[in-house]
Amino acid sequence: MNSDKILPFEGCEATFAEVREQGKTIVHCHGTFDLLHFGHIKHLEQAKKLGEILTVTITAAPFVNKGPGRPVFSDEQRAYQLAHLGIVDYVVVVPKPAAVEIIEKVRPHIYAKGIEYATPKNETDRRIDEDAEAVKRGGGEVQFVGEPLQSSSRLIGSHFDTLDPEVREYFESCPTETLSAEIDDAIRKVEKLRVLVIGDLIMDRYTYCRVQGLTAKTKVLSVRPERDVDQFGGSLAIARHAASFGCSTKLIALAGTEPWLDENLARLSDDHLEVNLVRHEDYETIVKQRYVERPGQRRDLIKYFSVNRLKDDAPPAQQAALIETLERELPTCDVVLLCDYGHGMIDAEVQALLEEKSPYLCMNCQTNSYNYGFNLITKYKKVDLFSLDERELCLAFGERKATDFNLLARLAERLTSKWAWLTLGSSGSVVHTLDHAAHACPAMVKSTVDTVGAGDAFFATVALLSRVGASVEIASLLGNLAGAMAANIVGNEEPINREAVVKNARYLLKSVS
Repeated sequence: MNSDKILPFEGCEATFAEVREQGKTIVHCHGTFDLLHFGHIKHLEQAKKLGEILTVTITAAPFVNKGPGRPVFSDEQRAYQLAHLGIVDYVVVVPKPAAVEIIEKVRPHIYAKGIEYATPKNETDRRIDEDAEAVKRGGGEVQFVGEPLQSSSRLIGSHFDTLDPEVREYFESCPTETLSAEIDDAIRKVEKLRVLVIGDLIMDRYTYCRVQGLTAKTKVLSVRPERDVDQFGGSLAIARHAASFGCSTKLIALAGTEPWLDENLARLSDDHLEVNLVRHEDYETIVKQRYVERPGQRRDLIKYFSVNRLKDDAPPAQQAALIETLERELPTCDVVLLCDYGHGMIDAEVQALLEEKSPYLCMNCQTNSYNYGFNLITKYKKVDLFSLDERELCLAFGERKATDFNLLARLAERLTSKWAWLTLGSSGSVVHTLDHAAHACPAMVKSTVDTVGAGDAFFATVALLSRVGASVEIASLLGNLAGAMAANIVGNEEPINREAVVKNARYLLKSVS
């Protein structure tokens, strides 16, 4: 039966070990195989000629980074159609973003890739180097077969409407032929940056609970907590996003001396990130605890209420130590990412120091339930780049609406900013540049799991790209993709993945070119 060809990821190595013991040559092909076409069949046919057992593995849907609406076909559908090809012996769906793990399970004699991978055109294609190392460790070799495959993404873009109309219209107005090469150039420049992130360290605590109902007398919500999950929020979340781009990143923030904080910090393992905390026993590390529920098979969280634990001001000795640390570190960086959450760390003295001595100051001044109306971006005098949402822009000028973007231009002029970004949630973003031009970019993905942290991912991405002189198209595209990816994980559970952002962008460009 064809269904017998489809093996589970966990435990499949036993089958391939048995095949090797029988002395048969295993050939392995890996990919998405979303829209199976003539080019795929030719590729698989030539691969099968290299051995006796042809194994085809496919990337599971949650790990396919080919833009909105991809894959078009489900894991089950893609596995089913491959299993019904006579030349295919085994199919495995791989719940991983890369092929290394499944290569280690299959241990193929021959790993067959399309001839286009013999001369990688970009950083995404160079993933073949990691695959080749895994193949070599298992005693196999890589062979390139066939002719360059016709792009499934281009075929799908031509015949399947996976993009929202405004996204397709946006790309049709962009110079898509050159953007892919520009992305690689910009990312290479970002990797060389020395980034200093400054701002409030916040621990986001998610308390997953089960709602029991309303209390009998007072009619308030009654919940039963089941588990707590601590995540790095605030400036540390932004620092992790920045470090994910491969640039040398240092964080400066205030913290208390709580043992639980040390336990959490021990989980950090990014070689590109250095955490420099100015700590004091009389300071309480900020904790924002959210009571949430995810019933059944829902992807999105239901949020019920939150509890914030924080002090209004840091001890004078701690604030003095902060100034001293900033004086020492500012001359060593290329760009400063200032995260002002309005919790007391960024006082007038710190603000003045950063405005005066930052080589390139990128700022995100946020409004939240604690500082509403008291942490306005207009307190700043000069920044090179800022990012804020519509509510924060309206509060800055005491206006109720900012639909014509005139307020954004006024604020950019007031702060003498080279880049002024306005995030619009499911409507994307608008940037106002130094030459008084406005550039609007639609949201790449509109489905979300948890929007907490999406603005931080967007800010970190556009700040780094602006510093290296990337175009507004590149910064807008990658920034919106980063924000969309962050909105599809719970809070700041993990930083954005640079490769996933770039790969999504590349496939989007391919689908409309």
